[in-house]
Amino acid sequence: MTNTFHARLINKDNFDPGLYLRFTHQKSAILFDLPDLSNLSPKEILRIEDVFVTHTHMDHFIGFDQMLRISLGKDKTINIFGPEGIIENVNGKLKGYTWNLIENYEGELRIVINEIMEKKKKVAIFSSKKAFRKQSEASFYNTGKIISNHPNYKVYVSILDHLVPSLGFMLEERFRINILKEKLHELKLRPGPWLTKFKHAIYEDKEDTELIVVKQEGIEKHVERCFTLGELKQNIAKITSGARIVYLTDIVGSEANIEQIVKDFEYCDVLFIEAGFLAADKDYAKRTFHLTTIDAGRIAGLLGAKHLHIFHHSFRYKGKDAVLLDEVLRAYKAFCKESPES
Repeated sequence: MTNTFHARLINKDNFDPGLYLRFTHQKSAILFDLPDLSNLSPKEILRIEDVFVTHTHMDHFIGFDQMLRISLGKDKTINIFGPEGIIENVNGKLKGYTWNLIENYEGELRIVINEIMEKKKKVAIFSSKKAFRKQSEASFYNTGKIISNHPNYKVYVSILDHLVPSLGFMLEERFRINILKEKLHELKLRPGPWLTKFKHAIYEDKEDTELIVVKQEGIEKHVERCFTLGELKQNIAKITSGARIVYLTDIVGSEANIEQIVKDFEYCDVLFIEAGFLAADKDYAKRTFHLTTIDAGRIAGLLGAKHLHIFHHSFRYKGKDAVLLDEVLRAYKAFCKESPES
């Protein structure tokens, strides 16, 4: 995907949603939607720190229980971002279990719910040390479309219509740091954990005088060299603009939705988008508030997507992936001159 992260659809073969995004050289990951997580290993699930839920229909939210079960007893925080009503959705799930022994678990699992609405958001916290009783809830006015802000990326939201509010998401890298391997070799530097520290220092806008300790290639482990951040930036790194990844599913292909997507996201490099129904079955799409292949291709074209991945088709199209993709690409070309990579 990029040198910063790897993204994959986790349920494409069974037509369900879910995008898992793992950060390179880090132990953290994020998840778009909470579907059946059986295709993720426990280790992959434990990496998840942030979850972005489009809406809470069962196929987009049933994985909450799997994530909860694997995370119990761990000392960690899971941040969940979702549409209006998600605080009570989570509260209801947590109330469905008996927690009389949970306070004795060694680690504290904290679940922070961010409920996103047009003009405000609500935040609620649930802790295993308090038997997952809702500890606090606060409301804040929205100040823009950014709902999650990290040193190396931001996540934007678009509130769309699926007969209920359904959220579209865009992850934007702040910038991309490419390590020049030939320069490492010239300086006889070993790749290692110091590279992650080096990248973090750049993302965190540390001063160029910040010192970075580096192991030297071919020399005993205790022999190290010291560089300033500025020296390493100049010699071993190429910094380029970051990529934009958009995730869209379970929305109706209305003019209002399409206009809102383009207004909120403007453009993207990589698009993951549902293509629920072929154009010939547009009446089914309309009745179920889903996108057709034509809608998906049009949105991809308007966003100028360079890489395109379609998913979440109706089961009636089993074995017809190529037919679906062909219709999407033909619609894409009508709205964008360049062909995306699928």
